[in-house]
Amino acid sequence: NEIEEHLIFMSVLSQYVAVRRAHDLITAQGESPGLLCALVRGYTNLGHLSNHHWTAAPEAFTARALLYAQRLVVKYPNDAAAHWHQAYAYGIAGRPDQAQPAIERARALDGDEADPAWARVLELTIHSQAEQLLDLIHEEDNPHTSLAAVMAVYLRALGHRDSVVVDALKEAGRHAPVCMRLISSASEHAGISIKHRTTVHGPMVFTAFTLDDLASLE
Repeated sequence: NEIEEHLIFMSVLSQYVAVRRAHDLITAQGESPGLLCALVRGYTNLGHLSNHHWTAAPEAFTARALLYAQRLVVKYPNDAAAHWHQAYAYGIAGRPDQAQPAIERARALDGDEADPAWARVLELTIHSQAEQLLDLIHEEDNPHTSLAAVMAVYLRALGHRDSVVVDALKEAGRHAPVCMRLISSASEHAGISIKHRTTVHGPMVFTAFTLDDLASLE
């Protein structure tokens, strides 16, 4: 559906559209588990993708994600999806110690049901498996390669040499070329040659995608 398409695309504006649509549907139709799940993922993604912004917005987005996740598990304690989404909020926000128990609770309720499509990305993230995330982005039938790319770079940037981060960026950038978080990471960790390109590429992406998409919003 439209909300899911926006949640998959790793850009701040796409995530904003997803949560806006979810809020609109809640206003029109009432709250549902599916719409709460969309809010959890959307605000979680917003918090991560805007983390390089010099404002309190990333913390506010992450706080909203955690609040909606808690609302989910309180209202629907026997729904595996509620616990999966709480795990997502914790894991992408950098709280693996809280994400793993939520995954275990979800699987205990799941029975024989398949994990969410993004579960592999989440588990590789909370176990700091950047190399496997970089392998995953080459899977053509996986809709969450952009998320895997973003999280791989995030993990590589935690204490690794700049050259290691740049190698990850070269792989990841092909799968999330308009992700401003990745462009910012390139500017932070790359040498002067790549920085020359990112100072051009960043404003170009902002103009070509962000401003045009903003104009198309109702």
